[in-house]
Amino acid sequence: MANLSSIGLGSGIDLGNLLQQIVSASRAPTETRLAQTEARTQAKISAIGTFRSALSDLRTAVEALKESELYSKRTATSTETDLFSATAENTASIGVYDIEVVSLATAHKLKSSAAGLTSTTVIGTGTLTISVGGSSFDVEIDSDNDELKQIRDAINDDPDNTGVRATLVSDDAGAHLVLTGTETGLANAIEVTASGGDGGLNQLVYDPGVLENLTEETPAANASINIDGDAYTGSDSNTITDAIDGVTINLLKGEPGTTGQLKITQNNGAVTSAVNTFVTAYNKVIKTIGDLTRYDAAAKRGSVLTGDSLLRTTESTLRSIVTGQVSGFSITYSTLSSLGITLGTSGSLAADSTKLTAALDADPSVVEDLFSSTSGFATKLDSALDKLLDTGGAVEASTSSLETTLKDINKQRAALDLRTAALEERLRAQFTAMDSLVSKLKNTSSFLTAQLAKLPGARSAS
Repeated sequence: MANLSSIGLGSGIDLGNLLQQIVSASRAPTETRLAQTEARTQAKISAIGTFRSALSDLRTAVEALKESELYSKRTATSTETDLFSATAENTASIGVYDIEVVSLATAHKLKSSAAGLTSTTVIGTGTLTISVGGSSFDVEIDSDNDELKQIRDAINDDPDNTGVRATLVSDDAGAHLVLTGTETGLANAIEVTASGGDGGLNQLVYDPGVLENLTEETPAANASINIDGDAYTGSDSNTITDAIDGVTINLLKGEPGTTGQLKITQNNGAVTSAVNTFVTAYNKVIKTIGDLTRYDAAAKRGSVLTGDSLLRTTESTLRSIVTGQVSGFSITYSTLSSLGITLGTSGSLAADSTKLTAALDADPSVVEDLFSSTSGFATKLDSALDKLLDTGGAVEASTSSLETTLKDINKQRAALDLRTAALEERLRAQFTAMDSLVSKLKNTSSFLTAQLAKLPGARSAS
């Protein structure tokens, strides 16, 4: 069978190029139509994806408004922020407490005598047993590490160290070994005993009531505060968690005689923030719908999803919910507008924080029920969004339909390829036959011309 490059050799006509033009012309309309349909479909899938993303953000914001913990959040404030700060859990009761920070919890600090000592002074050998709150560890001191600085290092490097930091502090009298507890409170008091060796380690002993060769620089002490005039000394830390239910008090400075107020209040800011997030997410959905369905009358051109029923229905459903009323509530608070959340002419929401705060101050439980009760706004919106976004929902169905269209386009392209190939083969066969026939006719013509020239009386063409 002749190929495209050999077709036309017999006839002298460029049949290969003619064949290609006929095949391309036959294929072009369908190919163009499929390409345009594919581009529109891909654009719609992308637009639906943008729409889905906006709806997902709205659902997240709506779900936050359904959480009961949102409406029970507490704020703890201190009127003496240089003395104490505080945080409050949802379980904390709203109220005001007078707080006096008498003293902070302190870590135990012991210091050795410095008379004539330097960092390299040999102290002695044996075993130092250091106890912190009942947990002890032994530090073995031999003649290879019996200098003051070596004893410091041996204490700090001991893998069993239960909470003591050793340092050297030098003054005019000499070098001191200072032992400081790493934790505050009475329960973390330090005791030091010595045994064995040459007895030189006895000068580092601190065993209250028996032998105290170390000076107590700072006693181990619990925090001491007064709450509404009542003493509390039960914390070995400056972070007190069990004095007031649900409240953590962070002590910063002791100042006896100075009283500050600790105020536990409803955290309206958390609800306001959640409402603002909801309003922003709602408006994003409305704007997205507007952008994807807008029609330019002047240009007589629509957007990618102009006229799409899914988007029109969604906008209508959302508007119906946010402008509706929750039954069973007082006239004062039964609509979003009563909370300061209003729908403008553009279809977007706006929130009045002053009006919302007033509603929260009046009764936060009413605000909570308006959003999260069975017939509440957040509950209704969440249900509507679930129908759109869940597996098998309207958004997935729309996307699936468009993806089916893409698959159908691929099938049509495959069919077009087959038809084009068949057309090309058919035309090639016809052109090859024609080329062969023309070639034969040309040969016959040449033969006859030559024969006629040989007849008697034939004149030369010249």
